[in-house]
Amino acid sequence: MRIQKNLSKGEVPVRVVEIRQSNEPFRLVYDPTNPRANQEGYVQKPNVELVKEMVDMITAVRSYEANLNAFSATKEIAQRTLELWR
Repeated sequence: MRIQKNLSKGEVPVRVVEIRQSNEPFRLVYDPTNPRANQEGYVQKPNVELVKEMVDMITAVRSYEANLNAFSATKEIAQRTLELWR
């Protein structure tokens, strides 16, 4: 019942299938003045490529929106078909 109520508001539930951890090594940047530097003077920086992650996020959002639009169009077609049968 709750799902049907959310669908009528235009909300569609999403289920996370998998969260993966990266096996890429951290980037090492030479900065001996940094308090987090190791004995050799290198600091470990995140292995996340911000631009790639943003592109992936935008792609996922656009894919979600396209699927939602397809769902809405299918729902509207079904409703109009039912109205014609009345």
